[in-house]
Amino acid sequence: MKVIPAIDILDGKCAQLVGGVRGTQKYYGDPVEVANGWVEAGADLLHVIDLDAALGTGDNLGLVVDIKETCGVGVEFGGGIRDVERAGQALSAGIDRIIVGTLAIDDLENGFRVFKQLGREYGRERLMVAVDMKNNHVVVKGWQGETG
Repeated sequence: MKVIPAIDILDGKCAQLVGGVRGTQKYYGDPVEVANGWVEAGADLLHVIDLDAALGTGDNLGLVVDIKETCGVGVEFGGGIRDVERAGQALSAGIDRIIVGTLAIDDLENGFRVFKQLGREYGRERLMVAVDMKNNHVVVKGWQGETG
């Protein structure tokens, strides 16, 4: 069994956000320190989500890159990766794997095209699709929209 610790970042801090709803968050400290704690406990891969980017209110990619560089372990990263440019920024910055939801699900035809392009440029092993569910519906855009 492989345990992959998850770190959600909101307002530059580790956070728990219930159901994608602002105002429900609880903060848990500095993301780099939390990540280091997981690595010291034996983690060799971290799952990091930028809630600000997912909600369209900010960008913590620089902080995620700091986690990657400081901790020296694999990082899979998601949250707000909704176009080729953003995906390329994350992958070019050294993120091991990107996680996309909205990009892949909101417009399937475009999602397939984008995945083929990114797979050719960066390698398919660096791409991951996440499907978030709420009340038996697929949700997108940081849990703010439903697909129907």
